[in-house]
Amino acid sequence: MKAAEISEEGKSIFAHDPKGKVAEGYTSLTKEVLKIEKIRQKHKAGISR
Repeated sequence: MKAAEISEEGKSIFAHDPKGKVAEGYTSLTKEVLKIEKIRQKHKAGISR
């Protein structure tokens, strides 16, 4: 079953196949976004000092 089909059914990819490639991709993306946001927040805090 494709990720789009799972989404149409209203299921989370993590509920369907938490160890699958799509779930791993979303997890990786989330970690990267959080890492970038943390760096951005540190930079923003440094500017306002």
